Amino acid sequence: MNLQTKNIDKEMIKTKFILLSIFSLLIFGTKAQQNISLDSAVKMALINNYSIEIARSQQQIAGNNLSLGNAGFLPQLKANASNQWSENNVKQELSNGSITDKTGVTGNSLNASLGFSWTLFDGSKMFVNRQKFNQQYQLSEIALKQASEELIYKIMFQYYSIIKQKQQIKVSQQLIDLYQKRKEIAELKKQSGAASEVDFLQAGVDLNAQQANLLKQQLLLENQRNQLTRLISKNFSIIYDASESEYKALDIKIGLLKDKMLTQNIQIRNAETNKNLAKLSISEYKTNIFPRLGFGFNYNFARSENGAGFILMNQSNGINYGFTASWTLFDGLNNNRNIQNAKINRSISDATYNDIRMQYEMQFLNYLKQFENNLQISNLEKENSKSAGFNLQIALEKYKLGSISDVVLKEAQRSYEESQLRLINARFDQAVSELELLKIAGELVK
Repeated sequence: MNLQTKNIDKEMIKTKFILLSIFSLLIFGTKAQQNISLDSAVKMALINNYSIEIARSQQQIAGNNLSLGNAGFLPQLKANASNQWSENNVKQELSNGSITDKTGVTGNSLNASLGFSWTLFDGSKMFVNRQKFNQQYQLSEIALKQASEELIYKIMFQYYSIIKQKQQIKVSQQLIDLYQKRKEIAELKKQSGAASEVDFLQAGVDLNAQQANLLKQQLLLENQRNQLTRLISKNFSIIYDASESEYKALDIKIGLLKDKMLTQNIQIRNAETNKNLAKLSISEYKTNIFPRLGFGFNYNFARSENGAGFILMNQSNGINYGFTASWTLFDGLNNNRNIQNAKINRSISDATYNDIRMQYEMQFLNYLKQFENNLQISNLEKENSKSAGFNLQIALEKYKLGSISDVVLKEAQRSYEESQLRLINARFDQAVSELELLKIAGELVK
């Protein structure tokens, strides 16, 4: 493939990305764009995001279930009433010889009752229920915190991705300026006879490639803005953009993070709560061993009227009250089986808790090592970037003087570009590793 063909291919790439950029503007260009800080983005998302709304509603349900009445502490009061009418044909022959034979005999029956019942003792099951509902409410709190934590992590990651993309675009723009200078120098050298047509054409090809890369980076930035908007807003009437150019300085205290991780990590807390629930299941089945004692009070009213018969009207009302007791003496050993199974489930939950805790202790150490490595890499790439920048400046001056070839200058440009991109990636990796540490320690949600 000759140089002219390569140049045509680069021009086609440039045209392709120009069309993609125009298409993107047609889709998103009519929408308003607004810069937003990271803190504001997080606050807005915690209000608007649907996953948080669902988790918060589920927590409200668990809070409603955490009541004395649901646990069985409170008495029950029930009222019943009925009124029925009847119309019948009646034919009666009594032992004294009297005969009753009527059609369309009407009747009325009125009944009403008021019942009060209260479980006084149920083997302490109501206390176990209260503790169980409390643990379930804690699970709903953990679920809400987990949803909030995942959302905040996604927002910060997406926000950092936008910052990273903007930095890459800035580098691309700087490189375009450098390639443009190189092309201008190559053109002057060609006109003076100090360089060939090949150097000038190659400079133009490299410039076009960098311009095409810039268009691609800008389109990727637009997509990342849309992803951020989806996380923090319920509509796309406004597209949100990162207002910050650097990563947020996070408060990381390595010495305290591990201790916080053991008490605040979402998965460890969830496993610990499930372990407590398994323990309560044993206590719940053990309550079935004891008898039940209750108190009841009822008021009854009844009135019936008949158009024919020996009793034309009957009415009664009164109260009855007393204690009730029940005790299951033998149930086929089913309750004993349930207790044994509950103990096995408790052993399983204990093993699960210990396993999860060990996993996250190891994962924390891995994240900590990764954080330390990324910090060192970031510092090294910062020095490399400075050296590559100085080297490029020297090479550009030498190229103007004609003391180095086009190939040497191009290598200096490539080295500078790679060092800048490595520095951007190193800073991004360092920021993400900080996020990972805070997330595993349960520190993203205060």
